[in-house]
Amino acid sequence: MNRHGNERIKRIFHQFVKFGITGTLGTLTNLLLFFIFADKIRLPEIPVSIGCFIIAGTQNYIINHKYTFLSNTGTSALTVKKWLMFLSASLVGLGVNLVVMKLVILNFTLPYKFIAQACGIVAGMFVNFVFSKIFVFRKA
Repeated sequence: MNRHGNERIKRIFHQFVKFGITGTLGTLTNLLLFFIFADKIRLPEIPVSIGCFIIAGTQNYIINHKYTFLSNTGTSALTVKKWLMFLSASLVGLGVNLVVMKLVILNFTLPYKFIAQACGIVAGMFVNFVFSKIFVFRKA
């Protein structure tokens, strides 16, 4: 592989790591808000979960736009269209997460189900990254 190809792979890898860091922050935000509103305040879980998804997804959109994919966006302007595209990509990733998790549970004997969830998260994160890079934050 030539030098240009190596640099491109390195740049994509760095973006993937930044995407993972951003996703971790989003997960922490989601879990913290869910704990406060569902466990402490005792609001219904489903609406709280949906609200947490939207808030964490919005946080992730902003950080990914301003940090992870800044070199792709060519602008610092946030848009509702891109935000909705990002949330849609996140829902696709969630679907992949759930399918992979269920397949692992059905096909393997695991001591703990969180192992299956971890597999789902990794698969979902990969899909989210690809959709975000290609469709949401494509190079301008």
